[in-house]
Amino acid sequence: MTARGAKSSVWRVLAGYAHTLQSHVLSDAQLLRKVLIFSTEFLLMAFVYYFLVLFTVKHKVEQDVSLSASSYVSVAISNLAEIPGLLLAMRLLDSIGRINTISTMFFVCALCTLLLALAPTAPVAPEAASREEVELGKDDGGGGSHGRQEREREGGGGGGGAFSLDVMLQEALVFVMRASALGFNQSLWIFTTESFPTSVRASSLGFTTSFARVGGALSPLVLDHLYTASPSMVMVLVAGVAVAAGCLIRMVGLVCLC
Repeated sequence: MTARGAKSSVWRVLAGYAHTLQSHVLSDAQLLRKVLIFSTEFLLMAFVYYFLVLFTVKHKVEQDVSLSASSYVSVAISNLAEIPGLLLAMRLLDSIGRINTISTMFFVCALCTLLLALAPTAPVAPEAASREEVELGKDDGGGGSHGRQEREREGGGGGGGAFSLDVMLQEALVFVMRASALGFNQSLWIFTTESFPTSVRASSLGFTTSFARVGGALSPLVLDHLYTASPSMVMVLVAGVAVAAGCLIRMVGLVCLC
């Protein structure tokens, strides 16, 4: 089979799936509502999840611009938080149910995100200040870096070697955020697969999960542009999105009762 023939065969298969899904959706109002809910849910989920993944590194860079060894260890621990989050989700899926697990994970993530946003000692170092220090360092032969170190000592740290109670609390919040994030991520995939009838399961899952790409594309834009301007407001926004996703998934149960 030539490459052109293989490509046309793939398109015929995809067109067949799309036609099957379209015909079922147009004739089944309940299925249509499910598709809309899960599509929106995946968009919100991916936005929150990938934002937190990127935020983990950015948050640590703000605390320690030089990225010392302790900072790398801190980021690694935050990433490893996904393992207990996944194990906890596996346990909760069978004990409290799919919907309750997903919504609970979203609400826990939103609470930790909000607490981190409202933390009065959350270190936020504007990127403009870092660039200015670099320029000063070029002009005075390294004096800018020396000045930054002096300010860190005078201000009580902020680098990777400072482990105050406030920093430990922030690390704990980030840990719980990442754990709950993978929990609702994987639980949503499982629940979505189980929620559609066999005849349209593959096409429905492919269509609804494609919206996760949209949410994943939006998260770095928000982090790079909006977060730099107003960190606390963006964290509150992410917490609000997580709450909205936790409430939206509960509508699936109402749809099934219709």
